[in-house]
Amino acid sequence: MKYFTDYIKIQNRSNFVISNLELYHPEDPRYIPYWKELKEYCIEGLWINEFGGYRFVPPKLFYYANFYQITAVDEVQRTRKNIRPRIRDVEWERFYMHFEGAGFSGWLHDDVYTSNDRWSLYKEKLPNMDLLDPIGKTLFNSKGKLKEYISPKDNIRRIHEYPKGPPIYGNSPLNCSELGARGKQHCPLYK
Repeated sequence: MKYFTDYIKIQNRSNFVISNLELYHPEDPRYIPYWKELKEYCIEGLWINEFGGYRFVPPKLFYYANFYQITAVDEVQRTRKNIRPRIRDVEWERFYMHFEGAGFSGWLHDDVYTSNDRWSLYKEKLPNMDLLDPIGKTLFNSKGKLKEYISPKDNIRRIHEYPKGPPIYGNSPLNCSELGARGKQHCPLYK
């Protein structure tokens, strides 16, 4: 049996995990821009610098890493406390899988590649551009030529040469299923 070993490698967690949230008073002029930026990352995702290029942090992963709380149990001291999740390669894979399942079909500012499943409809004959919906128009570059197709899975996981903007959701949503062990009721403390 062959095992999948090509998981995401994370160069620097501090590129997307906020160590301490700023505690601005709501009347402080920095309050609204600060929370507006974090809200944008939770909705559109975030591009981070990794391995000499740019990697995309899906919106749900950004939220999970920075705002989600897990109750950790210390069996020895019989205590519980809320902690933030520790982000490893398996979390990246899970969130990329869910991101692809949400209908990811490319990046708004990518003029070379598309991951839209409708690409095969237009590789033989180009449509009338005036009749295309906004998502259909993202299949074509700024010169009106059909972009190259790359699978959503590969497009999401690759290191890009520049930040490609917010994601486009033009594919049909997919079901995602996960299997896990039963009986583990809590998360152990990370030491």
